[in-house]
Amino acid sequence: MTLSAATTAALGAGSSTRDIKLTAPTATLTAGTAIRDILVSGVTSASVTSGSAGRDLKVSGAAASLGGGDAGGDLLVTATTGAATVTGHATAGNDVEITATTGAVAAGGASLTATGVGASDDAHVLARSSGSSVDVGSAVTQGTGAAAGDVTISAATTASLGSANSTRDFSFSAQTASLGSAQAVRDILVTGGLSASLSNGTAGRDIKVSGPTASLGSASAGGDGLGSATTGDSSVTGHVTAGDDVEITATSGSVAASGGSLTSTGVGATDDAHVLASSASGSVNVGSATTQGTGVATGDVTLDSPVSAT
Repeated sequence: MTLSAATTAALGAGSSTRDIKLTAPTATLTAGTAIRDILVSGVTSASVTSGSAGRDLKVSGAAASLGGGDAGGDLLVTATTGAATVTGHATAGNDVEITATTGAVAAGGASLTATGVGASDDAHVLARSSGSSVDVGSAVTQGTGAAAGDVTISAATTASLGSANSTRDFSFSAQTASLGSAQAVRDILVTGGLSASLSNGTAGRDIKVSGPTASLGSASAGGDGLGSATTGDSSVTGHVTAGDDVEITATSGSVAASGGSLTSTGVGATDDAHVLASSASGSVNVGSATTQGTGVATGDVTLDSPVSAT
């Protein structure tokens, strides 16, 4: 089924035993079901309210929006000058990618899920804006083996995410990176150009939060748990527990962890599993610091400050 127009193409409901294709400056699909692909492309705008495709579902235009959609293969919402918007669920067997070039990714009430069912390689979730902000409700990958995939959130300005669960790595980067909760089989990496924060994280390997200011609520890492700040404070408000090293460091600011507990268990560590709270020019304040490793995993507790350490 193909609809093509010089101005506007609108389809209320469509069902195809092969593909559904809409192409026009303004392209709108209210509801569509296709055995293979759903492809909606608009020079000015493209929108799908509800769509289900056996293979790929792709919405692309200057501005692109999806209400809710399911795809056996890839689900892609791509905008160039405007916003890429998802208001409901976006679920795919392979990749879910919501991207904008100069506009924002607006998916604060949406769930993005890559199930990995039928995928021959990594089934990932990507939400990225090269020129503006990214807001996502939840992002999840469920594939295992070769289909295990990353969750990646990347923004030029601010990024916010309610929750994430990745069967591989989780990467979160923006000028202002504010992350609620995240789980990853491997690593959680939160990087901010101005500030970086993680409220709650669990990772099989490392958790790293870094920026001019860095903030950790609670974190549990099988490997290292690291919070590092350059020009501002590095803070911890809850429990940070790691199998290997726990390091909370600041270059110009202070280490503010008076309400935090830092624990290195030594579980799985191949060398000294230590706790370090260090500021090169500010104060260090920590609620509690503990190492529990034995044998080669026995590690030091070090508080280092040129001003004061508590």
